[in-house]
Amino acid sequence: MKKPKALAFDLGNVLVRIHPERFFPSLGVHDVERQLKLRDRVVQAVQFYEKGSLTTYDWLEQLGEILDYEFQKDAIRRAFATILGDPIPEMDRIVERAAQNYTLALVSNTNPIHIALAEANVPSLSALQLRFLSYEMRALKPEPEYYVKLLRGLALAPDEILFIDDRQENVDAAQRHGMLGIVFHSPAQLRDDLLVLAGITL
Repeated sequence: MKKPKALAFDLGNVLVRIHPERFFPSLGVHDVERQLKLRDRVVQAVQFYEKGSLTTYDWLEQLGEILDYEFQKDAIRRAFATILGDPIPEMDRIVERAAQNYTLALVSNTNPIHIALAEANVPSLSALQLRFLSYEMRALKPEPEYYVKLLRGLALAPDEILFIDDRQENVDAAQRHGMLGIVFHSPAQLRDDLLVLAGITL
């Protein structure tokens, strides 16, 4: 069995919980019908932001327009920050142990607001020295361009990389590019899958 040389960890719901459902209530928007009416436009704006197509300032401007200019930019930023939750227990220990023997990379669809919060509040990030952040790469998982850039940045053969993500479609895309892949559900399940798939004990 060939062991990988690099482990690539997603951020949201792998290293830290994310709670998109907190955004509207944090702004005081509790009406479900209004939330549903706004949600698709907000999600689309976030995707543009996380692909690097909008600066933080321009994204906040766009959100302000979507929300009918009801909220100040600072209020929107604070509500968006509440989406990032607590670190997932045990993942810091797994990452710390993995760092002793493997190259570690962060592979995330994210944005400047959330990554800054994560850097301050998610201890495991200090061990992931290589960063492949969607807004810097101008590509989102599961777009092929993201994985092409990841492979180029790691400078390893695809089968030397083990890609860990909570979304099946993102793992499927990594596997189509020749990488090993694990869909994350829990730290215990990750340990089991690492052992079975790659002979890695953490």
